[in-house]
Amino acid sequence: MNVVPRPFYTISTDHFANVWRQTKYYIFFCVMAFFLHSMVISIVVYFHLLLDHKLEMIDDWIYYHGWSLLITSKLLSLYIVMKFVNANISFVDNFRKFERGYKILPDKEIIVIVLFVIMFFVWRGGPVKANYTIFYLNEIVMSFVGSIVFFLSDIFLLHRLNHYYRFKPRTALVMYPIYAVFFFYSFKWTYMYGKNPDLLLMFSFLIGTICVQWKLKRFINAVWYIVSISLINAWCGIGPMWGRDFSPSRMQEVFPISFLVVIFLIVAGYLKLTGRHRFKKLLHM
Repeated sequence: MNVVPRPFYTISTDHFANVWRQTKYYIFFCVMAFFLHSMVISIVVYFHLLLDHKLEMIDDWIYYHGWSLLITSKLLSLYIVMKFVNANISFVDNFRKFERGYKILPDKEIIVIVLFVIMFFVWRGGPVKANYTIFYLNEIVMSFVGSIVFFLSDIFLLHRLNHYYRFKPRTALVMYPIYAVFFFYSFKWTYMYGKNPDLLLMFSFLIGTICVQWKLKRFINAVWYIVSISLINAWCGIGPMWGRDFSPSRMQEVFPISFLVVIFLIVAGYLKLTGRHRFKKLLHM
């Protein structure tokens, strides 16, 4: 008797149900991150109070370890949600099986976007050297790594959900900005000690999701973009957690929303002109 092996995953084709499933799982991810973070904070506060520490000391500890708390809650939430989405495949295989071709380098158009965004950020922000006498290497590295996990955990989840529960390209034009709003307020309400919860988070997240959707949906495209943005965040003091604290340089100007909108439209227009396959359909109005 021949036994048919059970597939690793199934792909749903019910459009409206898929929109609801993607949204449901992403909200679940945000709520789980809030719950896990609150639980860890409660444990930390409890032991600090047992040691008779003052509230100012507790606040300082939470703020200084903010990135560690964020990384822990994000990764645990991602692991839990992915197990709910598909319990038959390991977390590592979830990444390996769907990164097409196992290529490390991004598409050349993504490199152009990275250079373009960095150039405009430097031009508009005008970074200058900070007035620190100490080079906070550990804090810079933690801010860099934390920013990567902060963005890519959400983008990776949506990338995976869009594989299992696909919706129409035109629907993505509506849903991804909505997810960007969820992403922004999830950070603002969960990690309330963050110093810099501005709209730059939404636009960085949205461009990251677009980089994934372009062409053959390669997650490595978003990785390269987010790594570049995270480096700017950590070095120039525009990260969401610590802001200008510990950064060796800082931006002189704040990015207005009009500037961010122009950057997004230029990136989207460039990808529309150069893209193929699904992303070309995604941006077709």
